[in-house]
Amino acid sequence: MQETKLELDQTDKEHPCSVHNDAIKAEEAEEDDPWALPEVNLQYTKWSELTSGQRCARVLLGITKTALLLGCLYFFVCSLDLLSNSFRLIGGKTAGSVFQNSAILSNPVAGLMLGVLATVLLQSSSTTNGIAISLVVAKVCSVRDAIPIVMGANIGTSITNTLVSLGQLGNRDHFRRAFAGATVHDMFNWVAVCVLLPLEAATGYLYHLSKAVVGAMSFPENGEKRRRQQFLKAITTPFTKLIIRVDKKLLEEIAKGNDDAYHKSIIKRCCKMSSARYLRPDNSSISDSSWGNVSGSTIAVNKSGAIETQPCLKPCQFLFRSVTWSDTTVGVVLLVLTLVLLSACFFTLVRTLYSALRGPILKLLKRFINADFPGRLSFFTGYVAIAIGTGVTMVIQSSSVFTSALTPLVGIGILSLERMYALTLGANLGTTFTAVIIALSQSSSDMPIAFQVALCHVFFNVSGTLIFYPLPFMRTPIKMAKFLGNTTAKYRWFVAVYMIGMFVALPSAVFGLSSASWVALVCVAVPVATVVLMVIVINGLQSRKPTVLPKILRSWDFLPECMRSLEPCDRMFEKIASKFTCCCKKKETEELQAKREENL
Repeated sequence: MQETKLELDQTDKEHPCSVHNDAIKAEEAEEDDPWALPEVNLQYTKWSELTSGQRCARVLLGITKTALLLGCLYFFVCSLDLLSNSFRLIGGKTAGSVFQNSAILSNPVAGLMLGVLATVLLQSSSTTNGIAISLVVAKVCSVRDAIPIVMGANIGTSITNTLVSLGQLGNRDHFRRAFAGATVHDMFNWVAVCVLLPLEAATGYLYHLSKAVVGAMSFPENGEKRRRQQFLKAITTPFTKLIIRVDKKLLEEIAKGNDDAYHKSIIKRCCKMSSARYLRPDNSSISDSSWGNVSGSTIAVNKSGAIETQPCLKPCQFLFRSVTWSDTTVGVVLLVLTLVLLSACFFTLVRTLYSALRGPILKLLKRFINADFPGRLSFFTGYVAIAIGTGVTMVIQSSSVFTSALTPLVGIGILSLERMYALTLGANLGTTFTAVIIALSQSSSDMPIAFQVALCHVFFNVSGTLIFYPLPFMRTPIKMAKFLGNTTAKYRWFVAVYMIGMFVALPSAVFGLSSASWVALVCVAVPVATVVLMVIVINGLQSRKPTVLPKILRSWDFLPECMRSLEPCDRMFEKIASKFTCCCKKKETEELQAKREENL
């Protein structure tokens, strides 16, 4: 009997139907994995099978798609720059004025959240780092106070990726991957801060390490400032300057506590000021706009009380130059126009990219981007990706632009999330080069202390990479990003909750508590952190060793549904959406009935 059973087992294994069933099961397993890259459908006619007319048409189509891709990419990058300028106009003065409070800057938690909020408002970590360096150079705050601000700038800059991922909201699978590819940057920055900020507050290792490196270096003795070169700005500035011009130096002056700068407009209307100052007539006042023949001149009251002006020799020419609106109004209008341009460029870019990269090109590109080195050299594949991300970001001097350009590739399945993580870490390292350039552009007397702040930025990102990449089990940002991707794919409204909570509500609440007192922050943060830690530990034990837990804790069923699931919130949003759609449908039917009655 045993021999017959063995024979039957062998025949079942060798039977072609069983092999076919195993293949079907394997395919179903692959389909069930939402993070597996989609297969490439090679619906492609070979070049040898085309006629001469079809070959010419394919070449012309390829040239057209390439030109369209480059054009969309250019305006996509320009729209990101305009997005930064719009946020500067809306909240730049507020962000700059907050930096004046030295008591807030001395609090590391408040400084961290200040860096997050300032970067969200300014939409540029380079600008926040530049303000931090300027504050240290102006002796408004110390190097130790500037370190948490630099850490917060790393977090705030990653909101751009999340905004870009919304362009793939229509396709559930694409959006799942795109949102995870965007938020893997957020998760890395948050977990790095959670580890390194307490370590810095306890030991000051970033401060002492950067101070030791600066002490071993020699700096030039000439007092001239070096001009900062930016490759990407040189390409996008000709277009963005036609729309708006923002005076970044004025933001730095506001951050230093210059009251006169706070009451000025940060819209740069004059490109060249006269070095001479002239007294105004006695019968004119500061509000008399008819005095003076050139717009853009600055007006001030000197020490003797006389009103004097500095004429503008060359006014700037751009779209919003002649408007008399406030900075906030201009910023809101520019924000709406920029979002329209950004969405149009993004949709066109994704559609063109997906149509251009079909057939053998897409298959080769996926193999090249996601391939590992053979044999034992596969260990170095991720580090090569980090080096590539670092090099590209050093050239374009913008981590947001680099990671935002990669987000659509993750969404359509060309780039894997694991490879995106390595490239993101490289972008984080490459963006520190901008702070180094800002520091080296200072005068020789201020260069050492400015360079120390820039080195703190470098060592922070290097330390985070060394902690959360070399060991595979420490790559927790990937798991956290996948969790967020799955959640947003199921509940689309969670995107708005995540963005508002992670980049506005949470930093604002922590900033307010830490600004009030340490006691208030500790009384709120310690219980919340304890509950979160307990939930994480219990979830881990439930999935791995449930027998260790009591029966009641082996699942969360004992809790109310609103405390263990997002389904109640989802039902609430569905009701709101259904009422809205019903109202819209009623209006449409009423309009149709009115038109029919008119026709009759």
